[in-house]
Amino acid sequence: MLSFLMHHSCELISCFAPPHCLIYQVERMVDLGPFKQKVDDGLPLRKAALAALSTILDVAPEHVDMATLALPLSAALDDVADVQQICHQVVVKVAASPLHQSGVRASLDLLAEPLRVLVDKTLKSIAKKLKEGTGGPEMERQNDLVIICSSDAP
Repeated sequence: MLSFLMHHSCELISCFAPPHCLIYQVERMVDLGPFKQKVDDGLPLRKAALAALSTILDVAPEHVDMATLALPLSAALDDVADVQQICHQVVVKVAASPLHQSGVRASLDLLAEPLRVLVDKTLKSIAKKLKEGTGGPEMERQNDLVIICSSDAP
């Protein structure tokens, strides 16, 4: 329904402000008998908020204010890999939009640091896996993250 509204009623987009949902983290410990597992109940909400934001940027980019997005986007860049990948797509769309270039320049300090940390961490992980001789799908995922981050780099 939200996607329908975004595509057909652009004036209602301002009512659905996804940036505050990007920071929503609710973690709880689930007792599974001999061990415990940490469950993040806010993950689906953060992923949906980023997907909605991506759709808004496609349909009506003039309704997005970069000043309100800078802090939530930098928090999403420090999140789990699934959220990071969606966030990279949003950062690329925002940076490519002529409407938001001044806002991106103003918030460059907030966005550049999480990207740099992620690239450094990923490169260290790749170097460690190469040294150990392991690889597989995890290695491919790390390589994809480096490619995405380098395309985002200012």
